[in-house]
Amino acid sequence: MNSHLQPRHFYLHKHGKIYQAIQSLHRRGESIDIVTLSAELQARGTLTQVGGAVFLSQLATTVPSAYNIHHYADIVHGLWRRREALKLLSAISRIAYNEKEDLSAAADIEEQLSEILRTPIQNTTYPDFGSVSKTLQPIQWLWPQWVPRGMITLLGAVPGAGKSLVALDLAKRIIHNEPWPNGAPSGGRSERVIYVDAELVPQLLHARASSWGMDESKLYLMLPKPNDMIDFGREEYRAQLRSMVETIKPTLVVIDSLSSITTRGENNIEDIRSILGFLNELASNFQVGLILIHHLRKRGGAQMMDKSRNVSIDDFRGSGHIIAMARSVIALSTVHVTANGYDRNGPRKIEIVKTNLGAYPDPLGCEFKPLHPRGVFLEWSENAPQPYKEPTKAELCKDWLREVLIKPQSPADLVKMGQDEEGWSRSTIYRARRELGSLIKSTLGHQDPNNKWVLASVKFL
Repeated sequence: MNSHLQPRHFYLHKHGKIYQAIQSLHRRGESIDIVTLSAELQARGTLTQVGGAVFLSQLATTVPSAYNIHHYADIVHGLWRRREALKLLSAISRIAYNEKEDLSAAADIEEQLSEILRTPIQNTTYPDFGSVSKTLQPIQWLWPQWVPRGMITLLGAVPGAGKSLVALDLAKRIIHNEPWPNGAPSGGRSERVIYVDAELVPQLLHARASSWGMDESKLYLMLPKPNDMIDFGREEYRAQLRSMVETIKPTLVVIDSLSSITTRGENNIEDIRSILGFLNELASNFQVGLILIHHLRKRGGAQMMDKSRNVSIDDFRGSGHIIAMARSVIALSTVHVTANGYDRNGPRKIEIVKTNLGAYPDPLGCEFKPLHPRGVFLEWSENAPQPYKEPTKAELCKDWLREVLIKPQSPADLVKMGQDEEGWSRSTIYRARRELGSLIKSTLGHQDPNNKWVLASVKFL
């Protein structure tokens, strides 16, 4: 705490009350955040007077950096000295102009003024990181290695890949205290979730939640005002979400989607910076998990043909500031596992493509499974699906050998058969034989002119 700054130094009385509550928390050695500060003001009976927890949350977003806190304190203290000097000089001036006043009455005021003028502004100091680090909270996880608390998690995929399904599946696990998709335990108790439906499909969310048997009393929906769109560039919608988070106290906030919560577009750096700053502060102040759904760029023809291509952070649409602000970036992609081409219902892969918080976890797989009588559910697997790759000539030759060696064949006959029927060269056949290794055995030894090859699993006389 700044030693020379006192509650009376603030211009607004409510700021002084807030600072006084912060001082009390600091003296008791308690952590200082929106939750503890709200509780302290509530205990003092002054929470409503200062504007409530919503105002505290707004106030927290106006300070550029806690690193320069001593400099800000000097500004507040210096402005207080000037206000006090003006007030005292005005009192002396009134006495001097009033002929009925005894000038000796100004003596006490002059002494107060001298005291104010003698009080120097404290020299601005900058704390070392060793001091700052003691005030930092450790990283906390909602879903370990995937979704942190107090930070933005970005979930991206192409349209129709199932982003909203995945987000709702994670919400269901929180509400019903179910393990995470990789088997890790959830929080240990049933919690609440806020879903910001900026894409305006509440009936779809209800249909999915109902078909999954979700406890919808713990799923809270944020919708815009009638004939309006949610825009977090506007303070009224920021205040609405702050109020919901403060009142509901959710564990997770899902925002669906980034393109729907801004009217200026994903490439408008000023608007995106402001909105992401608000969401980051919201997550940090209330220590909630925050999943922001986003879209990937459309791929060109050559990219679409490359079925094995992995999603990267370069595939995400909009300003690069979006990726920069997210501490965990999750990509969801459809994997083509057969030669039959694109399958919208094919297996999905979910993976971390950027993290600032530790090692990258192994990718996971999931599939859409029919749900009776209608809808789908997600079936998760710890083994991510592998994309289909065209087999090499050697791989095709190995498959051919497995078929023909169900009975013994001489190498010479095999070479002739392979050349005539399949177009394999002698070197290709012998290479395939070497790669199959112990799966194929020789009947008499490879140097015997009567030797034949046969599958090791085949018994023969």
